[in-house]
Amino acid sequence: MSRVKIAIPERDPDFRVRIPVRISDLNYGKHLANDRLVAVLHEARVQHFVQHGCKDDLDFFGIGLIQADLAVAFRSEAFFNEMLEVALFIEDHTPKSFAVYYEIREAENGRLVATARTGMVAFDYGTRAVASFPETVPALFRLTP
Repeated sequence: MSRVKIAIPERDPDFRVRIPVRISDLNYGKHLANDRLVAVLHEARVQHFVQHGCKDDLDFFGIGLIQADLAVAFRSEAFFNEMLEVALFIEDHTPKSFAVYYEIREAENGRLVATARTGMVAFDYGTRAVASFPETVPALFRLTP
């Protein structure tokens, strides 16, 4: 079986956040469920955007964001009460989209739990159509309006 390969950028991350594994994040195997890892990615991404003045995915500097794709490569289990450290990297930007790469590690010992990538697209929820990023998008996201 071929595995999904996600190349994490070889630079300092744009953002780091710690997120605990809660009891409600576990599946029948008593480890972090795959759908809950996706929720961890969403939480980390929104925390990054909020830190820079965005309200949420519906108001990304005046335009919405929609997730166009998702890839996850699981590397090890994560368990209840472990603290995950999520490093985010914003890359592959265009006037209408960008990618977020994630490296998820257990914070105490640095064990790699997963890598992931989400493709984010500017989206006008009023017209239900792809849009362009407004000129007000800060340079820190390295996005070209």
